[in-house]
Amino acid sequence: MSIQPVNNIQPKKNYKYNYVKISGYSALALGSACVVQACRHKMKSHKIFAGLTVLSTIAHVGIIEYFCHKK
Repeated sequence: MSIQPVNNIQPKKNYKYNYVKISGYSALALGSACVVQACRHKMKSHKIFAGLTVLSTIAHVGIIEYFCHKK
C-alpha cells in the first residue's frame, strides 16, 4: 500500500524578493546604528546614519504605497 499526498500543490518556480521586508529591516538596522552612535557621542557618524535611516524609511513607505495602489 502506497502513501498518497493529501494535496498536489506545485511549488512556485519564480522566487521574487520581498522588497517590503528588506526595506523595513534596513530602516530598522540603520535606525539602531544611529542610536548606538548617538549614545557614543559620535555626532558625525550619527548624522550620516540618521540621513540613511530617513532615506530607507521613505523608500519603505513608498514601496508599501506602491504595492497597495498596484492592486
